[in-house]
Amino acid sequence: MIGDIYQVKDFQVTAAGVNLLNTYFYQGTGDGIAGDMGQAFVDAILPLVLETQPTDITHFKLEVASLFDPTDFAVSNPAADGVWAVGALTPFTALNYTLFIPTRAIKKGSKRIGTVPEDASLDGVVNNATYIDAVNDIVFILSQTINPIADVSKTFTPVVVQRVKEEIVQDPPLNPARFSYRLPVSFGEAVFANVTSVTVDLNVTSQVTRKL
Repeated sequence: MIGDIYQVKDFQVTAAGVNLLNTYFYQGTGDGIAGDMGQAFVDAILPLVLETQPTDITHFKLEVASLFDPTDFAVSNPAADGVWAVGALTPFTALNYTLFIPTRAIKKGSKRIGTVPEDASLDGVVNNATYIDAVNDIVFILSQTINPIADVSKTFTPVVVQRVKEEIVQDPPLNPARFSYRLPVSFGEAVFANVTSVTVDLNVTSQVTRKL
């Protein structure tokens, strides 16, 4: 709903059984709920990601959940395959996208989307013009408000969300103090900012933080 922040988890698997995950955050700016957010992702984001992935990558599950409303969630099964005909360098190769926000109060976002096909790069740098065009389509859409094709009133805007820092409390107390980080569970404690622009680094990197 309006004001809610949604976490979108996009689960993928290779033909060899290697699991990957990408996570996105959007704020509801229309009257949509989690199911609408999932459909907006499938309509606007997923087709562009598939254009950069080999055919042995399958997006098998999409989980969408409001951070503030535990009853607002949805799970779907896109069963969508990559469309790039040449196989990947390795399952965890990726390109790094930087999400810029209009404040220095929180860190800008970063997202690694893989996998990179064998014929898209030379000596670790993406140089295939067709592939670069497809990557630039992702660069554009990651900073845009999206909606399901069937209902433009259900809009969602990309955001970067700061995790809440909490001290780990134990008896006896830890010395020195230790902390954990979690996502906010209410609008009042949430610190976030809209994504205003996105860039991509064409140097091939690893998607190590998104391995399952």
